[in-house]
Amino acid sequence: MSKLHCTRHQQHCYSLVLNTATFTDAEITCAGYGGILATIPDEGTQLFIIQLVGDRDTWIGLDDRRNEGQFMWSDGTPLGSGYTYWSPGEPNDASTSSDQDCVHLWPLAGFRWDDQPCERMEHFVCQFSASGDRSNADPGNSNVPGNSHDRHLDHQAQQ
Repeated sequence: MSKLHCTRHQQHCYSLVLNTATFTDAEITCAGYGGILATIPDEGTQLFIIQLVGDRDTWIGLDDRRNEGQFMWSDGTPLGSGYTYWSPGEPNDASTSSDQDCVHLWPLAGFRWDDQPCERMEHFVCQFSASGDRSNADPGNSNVPGNSHDRHLDHQAQQ
């Protein structure tokens, strides 16, 4: 048995994974542990996740890979007119080498959102239901600051 260290916020539990991965590999990793890349529906969640990530460029669960300009959260919710925290001028799909379809928290812009090529290697935050059953392995080097909501959840290791 391995432990998943995550921190509860509202109805979810979050784990910062210190290993870096492409956006797709980060999605696969989170799904393998029964979660998704983190969604940010409001300012409170944004501030909470900023505390988790420290000074790291970090993938969040927002992308427009299916339809350019139509950003969707990893839980299937369209970004629409909900909460946003884009860096000025973003999203801009401005890469000269590949599409910028995946969103990360950008420390140099005050952790505002920035679209980047999905192939970039970044840290990432997995999100889990705080009440749901999680039956998979620890995502590895997870690290979250301690507070009264910290939890250690047992998981069966998968090989």
